[in-house]
Amino acid sequence: GRFVALEPTYLRHQSTVSRWIMSKDRGQAVRSEKGWKLLLQHSPFSKYETHVLTGLIRLPYTHMLLEGTKEST
Repeated sequence: GRFVALEPTYLRHQSTVSRWIMSKDRGQAVRSEKGWKLLLQHSPFSKYETHVLTGLIRLPYTHMLLEGTKEST
């Protein structure tokens, strides 16, 4: 199987405006890149990748592309 998600993420060197906008959108579920990786480490996926994406929308917003794959048995 395969899992793909595009989620907001906080970065260490992120602008105050970007953090504020993200906190107003879905502030309780936003994780850091490390947090997303920890979540995927404890998932059933045998391989996973994360990619930080900026500039997808006009607002100063940071996304995390998550992809997990599970080997078929």
